[in-house]
Amino acid sequence: MKKKLLFGILMVAIFTCFFAISVNAEWIDGIDYTLDAKNMTATFSATNRTECTLTEVIIPEKVIGADGNEYTVTSIADRSIGHQDSGKGNTYIVELYIPETVTYLGAQLVRNCTNLKTVKIDASVAKLSAGDFWNCPLLEELDLSGMKSLTTLDQITVSTPKLKTVKLPSSLVTIGGKAFQSCGSLTSIVIPNGVTTIGSNTFQSTKIETLVLPASLTSVGGAAFHSLSTVKTLVFGNTSFDGWSTNVTFNGVNPDIIFFAGEDPTTLTNHYTQWNQYATMSYADYLLDPSSAGAKTIVYDTENCSCGYIRTNEEPTFNFTGFLDELTYSKICAHCGDTDVTKTVAPMFTCLGWTAQIDGGAVSIRYQANRASIAEYTSETGNVVEYGMYATIKNVLGDNEIIGENGEAGEGAVMVSLSSAFVNLEIKLLGIGDDQKDTLFAIGAFVKETSNEVAEYKLLEYASPKDGDKYYFTSFNEIIENN
Repeated sequence: MKKKLLFGILMVAIFTCFFAISVNAEWIDGIDYTLDAKNMTATFSATNRTECTLTEVIIPEKVIGADGNEYTVTSIADRSIGHQDSGKGNTYIVELYIPETVTYLGAQLVRNCTNLKTVKIDASVAKLSAGDFWNCPLLEELDLSGMKSLTTLDQITVSTPKLKTVKLPSSLVTIGGKAFQSCGSLTSIVIPNGVTTIGSNTFQSTKIETLVLPASLTSVGGAAFHSLSTVKTLVFGNTSFDGWSTNVTFNGVNPDIIFFAGEDPTTLTNHYTQWNQYATMSYADYLLDPSSAGAKTIVYDTENCSCGYIRTNEEPTFNFTGFLDELTYSKICAHCGDTDVTKTVAPMFTCLGWTAQIDGGAVSIRYQANRASIAEYTSETGNVVEYGMYATIKNVLGDNEIIGENGEAGEGAVMVSLSSAFVNLEIKLLGIGDDQKDTLFAIGAFVKETSNEVAEYKLLEYASPKDGDKYYFTSFNEIIENN
């Protein structure tokens, strides 16, 4: 009987010793971690709430323990930064970053952290809980855009009067009731396309100036946008949901302009009744003359970006990549930044190819100018475009310049300036003999573009492949590289 008892005591001692070895607390770069040698993970320790005196805390993805091993930071211990009791949160931290390796965010995450100003979280968690950001009186910026697994926000803010900017991730589905209620300095927030539910009083009494409600939204709680008197622009991406007609939802919201995805709301029965005094106009008419929109106007039949947001930028962007490329007019989505091409214009110049008479010692290249495209380009930019042809060979290249500072032909180069009225451009090299079979030839077109009286010359180069082993026609740049 005594032997059995002794064995039991011995086993307890062994297991206790093993536990002590596998879990260890270490102070690394001013932060206390609990290291788990069995799983090679690290936890941001609860002692940091009282012992960490750093003002900038950037939690790394990995830390190196005293044993020289690498540990992945996966957890933030409960109440390791914040605490539910007033006055017990960390009073030193001003800036905080939590990496995506973290899969557990402790309770009361930064609650009662009275000096915290900036928070960026990339942690891989699906939910932020009520109380996580309560009573952070100096908090100004909350960036959650890197939380790729986050789907739900509860009432995360209370007593955060200086919160100005919130960035939300595209994974978000639900913004719970009172999530940002009474954040009196909140002027900027983008509700991601994908959010289907916004709870009651969620943005009540904030200072949001541009409110964009995505096409994915299907449920909105009462007074969600109550008393948003600062809203100047209101964008509705979804008009099939009838909840918009509830006055209490938008009580006190009277924007200067409303963008509306559907048809003329005056033809509808249950939508936007509180804005029935607004004038209406189509989005097409608005694009033709944005100034025609009055102080209280609903612009309907708007265009949606592929991400679900209505584009509110009135003027398309003119894009130029090169004289041999297509010109495009496009619109940029203010939400996702994607560019949607709305109009394509043919290239200003097109190379029609090479012709060679090897036996006769002649080669030519032809270009075609598109005067309509050039006219559109000059109209948009105000620049003057002129063009011509050039030819040069390696063994008489001289100073490596085809075009000098003033536009004259460089040494060893032949240039032919043509009137902009010409459409077809062609240049030929004649009298090529066998003694030049190893010579590099470059022929092509050039463009002189003048902007604000400053001229810039650009070569329209086209490299031809070798024709057997006799002659090698290439680009001017390749001649420079091989000279």
